[in-house]
Amino acid sequence: MARRSGRRPGTSGTREAIREAAARLFAEHGYDRTSMRAIAAAAGVDQKLVAHFFGSKQRLFVEVFAP
Repeated sequence: MARRSGRRPGTSGTREAIREAAARLFAEHGYDRTSMRAIAAAAGVDQKLVAHFFGSKQRLFVEVFAP
């Protein structure tokens, strides 16, 4: 049987891990002193995944703190 390539089916939890890390860092350091790189490191993911899921730091901030 041939192995499939690409993402595994189901949720990975990566998006939520990024959101949680961002919320914590924004609360601790503020928007200006929190970088996409720091968020990625805190979430244990590559910085490109943060951009993939959220596009920009501003969009991530709005998604984390908007009602």
